[in-house]
Amino acid sequence: MILDELDAHFHPLLSKKIITLFHAQTNQKFAQLLFITHDTHLLDAQMMRRDQIYFVEKNQKGESSFYSLADFKFKTIFSGNYVLKHSYRQKCNI
Repeated sequence: MILDELDAHFHPLLSKKIITLFHAQTNQKFAQLLFITHDTHLLDAQMMRRDQIYFVEKNQKGESSFYSLADFKFKTIFSGNYVLKHSYRQKCNI
């Protein structure tokens, strides 16, 4: 199933329920859901794996490229009494 702007058409709780149905044990035919959203609350780590979340980026020429959240590497940086999280994207050879 493909849904454009899932968050624009459904209540946030219904959107989450739809996503969880595709992860549920009852999804015996292994149906897949592809959706576009601007709602970062739907990108919950308890609902989705890092390799299931993709971003699209347009360059100055208008060309689009996409990359996975799994492409990001995270480092923990300590600064005095604070813990800062830093992320960077590693280039993938595809």
